[in-house]
Amino acid sequence: MVMSVIAGAIGGAIMGFGGVYGDAFANNGVLTIFTYAAFGMTKFIFYLVGIGVAFIGAAVLTYLVGFEEETEDVREEDIQPAESVTTILAPLAGQVIPLSEVGDEAFASGVLGQGAAIRPTKGEVVAPADCTVSVIYPSLHAVGLELVDGTELLIHVGIDTVKLEGRHFKKYVEAGDKIKKGSKIIGFDLDAIQKEGYDMATPVIVVDSEQIAAIVPHYGEADFADELFTIGRK
Repeated sequence: MVMSVIAGAIGGAIMGFGGVYGDAFANNGVLTIFTYAAFGMTKFIFYLVGIGVAFIGAAVLTYLVGFEEETEDVREEDIQPAESVTTILAPLAGQVIPLSEVGDEAFASGVLGQGAAIRPTKGEVVAPADCTVSVIYPSLHAVGLELVDGTELLIHVGIDTVKLEGRHFKKYVEAGDKIKKGSKIIGFDLDAIQKEGYDMATPVIVVDSEQIAAIVPHYGEADFADELFTIGRK
């Protein structure tokens, strides 16, 4: 930096000695060099010499004097991976399907979050990991969970099942409970709900999707604690 200032000052002195000036507001550069040619060849030559001395002089002085490159010690514990991965296990047993196949546009479009859906074969929702119950809806058809790593999940049992107002559902936990992987959260009478005409596709979504680079679902049959999808975080 200092060498550049010194070389620039010398180049500027040469231009000043030659009476170089400009009448256009423009930075020095290849495209503006010839604006100085309009004031006579002598001034133009002094301008070119000044530019050359400033540029080459800075390089030569820096080479002769040398410089020290500042380095910063980096501790191993400060190094963060570019992407962290979390695997979400199935909180229900059944057929895993894409969210796009769910008969609710809010879930199917991904507006509410990314994830997958399960068509349950058993009337039970269990904790996919150690977590805290952040919310359980009064109608018992949906529950929000916060996993130990901060991942927030929403499990919504069936489509439009809020209209049942809790009928055919029962809960085993309360909001604020800290529960272990595999703990029962919600029980429901699968046959009774289906007989009333409800689609039991159950979205399981990550609600903090802004921090997600990608989600890879594992479609097909799943039992409790089988891998449901993998989250790649930014």
